[in-house]
Amino acid sequence: MGLKLRINIKVLFVLLVIYVLLFDFVLPPLKAFPRVELIWESFLYLVAKHKILSGLGMILSGIYISFLVAFISLFLFKRQVFALLGNYPLFFRNLNIFGFATPLVFTGIFALFFSDGILSEFAFLFILSLSFLINVFSENFPARYVTYEEAALGLGKNRREISNVVWKGLLPFVKESLPRFHKRIWLYVLLLQMFYASNLGGVFYQLIEFKDYAGFYAFAIALWIVIGVNHLIIKYFAEKVIFWDREE
Repeated sequence: MGLKLRINIKVLFVLLVIYVLLFDFVLPPLKAFPRVELIWESFLYLVAKHKILSGLGMILSGIYISFLVAFISLFLFKRQVFALLGNYPLFFRNLNIFGFATPLVFTGIFALFFSDGILSEFAFLFILSLSFLINVFSENFPARYVTYEEAALGLGKNRREISNVVWKGLLPFVKESLPRFHKRIWLYVLLLQMFYASNLGGVFYQLIEFKDYAGFYAFAIALWIVIGVNHLIIKYFAEKVIFWDREE
């Protein structure tokens, strides 16, 4: 366990103790700051009534599967992708969903054109994953790739060997950016579900609409724990799989 994580856990523990002391024992009942017991009861209700744990699991599965499909797709067609990145670098650097569109705008446009459903959500996550990977590749792609490829071919190397070397060189940049992407994609998928008024996004919207403070806090804490734990898992496995450092 890293030093930063230990500090964060201690800070959260202290904040929890302060919250319990203030709103369970010292101050009179406040609607905006419900007692911990009420938050726990709301969590149990959300689990039983709205199946939020299975909903979180489905979102996680969608994120992991869509990312793997996007990653494998780029790997299988890496020579063609690298050729495009080498010939049109500026185009692909600007082709970044996270750069030119806010989560609200992009998600709203997608919800307008595609109806609610598992396939639509998968396509949405796949587009985000593909955009993330292409953006990381384009920002860190060798500026003179076409020249290097021609020189390597002249030395008897084939295109597959060249693309494998470039692919391996780009993966550490993916590893560095992956935890940040994981946090951002949760915002996008919850917004999409809120637009559709379905699944967890729909439940989250209802909690806000009816000012269910205890339910809102219970949902937010569960979401924070799931994202935090998976953030650590992703960092751990990324370090194990992509164990080499990037070239400066």
